[in-house]
Amino acid sequence: SFPEWLTGDFLQSCLESDKDNFGGITVTSHELECAVAPGNNYGSNIIRANIRYKKPNEQTAEHTISLILKAPLSEDLVVVQQMGDVLNQLYRNEIKYYCEFISETYKLLKHDVVPKHYKSPNSLCVVMEDLSVSGFKMVDRRKLLDFDHCKLFTEASAKLHALGIAVHRINPELIESFGTESVVVNEKLKM
Repeated sequence: SFPEWLTGDFLQSCLESDKDNFGGITVTSHELECAVAPGNNYGSNIIRANIRYKKPNEQTAEHTISLILKAPLSEDLVVVQQMGDVLNQLYRNEIKYYCEFISETYKLLKHDVVPKHYKSPNSLCVVMEDLSVSGFKMVDRRKLLDFDHCKLFTEASAKLHALGIAVHRINPELIESFGTESVVVNEKLKM
């Protein structure tokens, strides 16, 4: 089952965070499905939302978009009861990564190293574009990548690391804050 808060209004709010492309839209319907096979995610629920919407000046034309949501695990799970604080910090770090760090990198260079993200009304939920629509496929986590895919990953990773250095030069506090929060999480995991 999916979280109760994951409604059409929630999805509309996410899309409207991109005012240039989705300002004033109305979500007419949505369907939710698990985005990954069981066992391929551990710390969150990976959900695909297929959304139908209308633009403000178009009465009849409906458009579609697919989003991926990384939603927090249900609070009744044993792992959440035992490690809830750590998981919440990990969720907050990922939100901060997209909303603050990646936003800073876009100011320096328009890039497609990571999926486009949308602001979420739920402070622990990451909302991003569904790359499968563009032909990307999730590989089996137990299989190795071939050389061409390793090369693509290495190039994207290098670009992201270079952007991290550039962001550090203009906003060192942002980059350094990730390190201090990681220490706290690592200490809690040792318990």
